[in-house]
Amino acid sequence: MNSLLKMIVFSILTGFFFVTIGQDISLFVLFGRWEFYFDWFCVVLIVFLVTYLMSGINTYLERKYPWNSDFRKRLLLQFLFNVLLVTGVSFFLVFVYMEFVLGLSIVETSYFEYELPISIVVILVINLIFVIQYFVDKEKSAVSRENAVVMPQKIIGFSGKSRMAIDPTKIIYIEKEGSISFLYLESGDRYVYYGTLEELESKLAPNNFFRSNRQTIVQRDNCMGYDTERSGQVNLTLKIPHQKQVKISQKKAKDFKNWLLE
Repeated sequence: MNSLLKMIVFSILTGFFFVTIGQDISLFVLFGRWEFYFDWFCVVLIVFLVTYLMSGINTYLERKYPWNSDFRKRLLLQFLFNVLLVTGVSFFLVFVYMEFVLGLSIVETSYFEYELPISIVVILVINLIFVIQYFVDKEKSAVSRENAVVMPQKIIGFSGKSRMAIDPTKIIYIEKEGSISFLYLESGDRYVYYGTLEELESKLAPNNFFRSNRQTIVQRDNCMGYDTERSGQVNLTLKIPHQKQVKISQKKAKDFKNWLLE
């Protein structure tokens, strides 16, 4: 299940919880009222926007201020931006909804008694999940690197009539064109490889190489930078070939970013 779908499911369930909390009538009666579904939809939208904002802030902080670089600074930034700021945004969205959609004064509702304290708890729990997930992923990466510590197998490449046994650690980019693949070396040389990308993957260290799409494999040190489109697709810029653009699908984007942060 991708992150967007998880956020949608979470928003639906959490929205249902907030809409029904404090109600003194049965669910069967609520289900018979169209106002219930309208209220549920609006709350789901608010929860989704807040969750999406939290995910974006967490991704940015992980890229700029990883937990393992300066834990105290990251903890402070996480609290300021992904707790206090998010709580403020959540309050603002609920205020707008109650005042301008429902025509209610927020101080006359149960918001400060029920919804706000529970919202803060939910926000704290989500942040805790972010932290746990980060260190779990780091541990998995460390185990993978330990398992991957083997002598690299030579790869046979061709340049014209020349045949060369290439050290995989010298490869910085692989691109498939038609039925053949091109191996780009850090020296600037390019060789032809007649096997499949799957065969190449098995000979490359996973902590240094990433299968970016069906046609390309990128190497960590050759990644110059990237930007993320609204669709979630990543546009990666390489050093060699000069400022080559490689597209990474939304489905692989999270795995790529985690790999790059290892």
